[in-house]
Amino acid sequence: METIHAKFAALLASCRYIAPENQENITKIADKIGPMDRDTYLAFLSLWKASYKALTTEIRLLRSKRKGGTPEAEKAISDAAAKTTDARAMMLLRHALKDLARRHAREKTAEAV
Repeated sequence: METIHAKFAALLASCRYIAPENQENITKIADKIGPMDRDTYLAFLSLWKASYKALTTEIRLLRSKRKGGTPEAEKAISDAAAKTTDARAMMLLRHALKDLARRHAREKTAEAV
């Protein structure tokens, strides 16, 4: 069975070059995630939060290094751009998780009626 970390990494890689503005793309990612139980969902969400917080901290630290026109500054600029792309992919993944939670809530409501 695939671990949560491996699934998270695979989904993040598939989200990297997808436009997050399109609801159709969010639905496709949510379909890739598939149904999961509550504990798995919460573990996945916790992993997402910790990863996103670490990534945004790295982006923030790179901000001061991007000035000066030196080779180090050029590297910091390219690193920040790559990390920003990763952050956008993570937000797409988060939107897909929310979509998955909404689907689950709709199914539970339909079952109750």
